[in-house]
Amino acid sequence: FSILSAAVARASAKMLCTCLTVLGGLAAVVYLILVWNFNYWKKAGINGPKPKILAGNLPNMWTQKQHIFYDLKKIYDDFKNEPVVGYFSVRTPQLMIRDPELIKEVLTKSFRYFAANTFSDVVDEKSDPLFARNPFSLSGEKWKTRRAEITPAFTNNRIKALSTLVDEVCVRLSDYVKQNTEKNGSTFDVKELMSKYTTDVVSNCVFAIDAQSFTKENPEIREMGRRIMDFNFKAQPTTS
Repeated sequence: FSILSAAVARASAKMLCTCLTVLGGLAAVVYLILVWNFNYWKKAGINGPKPKILAGNLPNMWTQKQHIFYDLKKIYDDFKNEPVVGYFSVRTPQLMIRDPELIKEVLTKSFRYFAANTFSDVVDEKSDPLFARNPFSLSGEKWKTRRAEITPAFTNNRIKALSTLVDEVCVRLSDYVKQNTEKNGSTFDVKELMSKYTTDVVSNCVFAIDAQSFTKENPEIREMGRRIMDFNFKAQPTTS
C-alpha cells in the first residue's frame, strides 16, 4: 500500500509539474504577444513614454476615470523638446506630431499620404449613418468625395458672412452669463452652456433659425440636438 501511495504521489507531482510548465509557457507566450511590438518606436529612433501591458500609454481608455485627452496631454507635455513622440494605443503604435512645420506638411503638401482614418474601421454606417458620413470619420475616396461636397460651403466670403452670425450668438451668450451670474451666482453647467451656444450657432448658420436656446427653457431644436448627441444603445423615440 505504501509503495502504491508513493507511486500515486510521484505521478501527481509529475502531473502538477507538467501543468505548471504548460501554464508558465502559455503565460510567457501571452506576455510576448502583448509586448512584442513595444520596441517599435525605439527601433525607429523616436522617443516616447514606456508603454504598459494592455493599456499602452492610454490607461484612461480602459479605466474611464478621465477623458483620454488627459493621457494625450500628458504625453504632449512630457516631451516638449521632441518634434514627434511615439506612443501606443494598447499595442498599436501611434505618432504624435508636435512640430508646427511637420503638422503643416502633413495637413497640406503631403496630406494624400495621411488621409487614412482609424475611425473609418470602427464606425458602422448602418448603425450610425450620421457619424459614418462625417468627413472626420471617413477615409480614402469616401473622404475625398465628401470633402468636395462640403468645400464650397467654406469659401472665405461665406466664412466672413457666417462670422457675423457667430458674433451675434457670442453676444447672446455673454448676456446670458451676465444675467444668470447676477441671479444665481457664478456657478454654471459648462456642458449645458456650450451646448446652448453650439445649438444657436448651428441653427443660425446652417438653418437660418433663431433657436432661442438662451431665452427658452427647452426649445425644440435644442431637444433634437440633445437626442442626436445622446449616444446609447436604446432606440431613440420618433416624433410625427
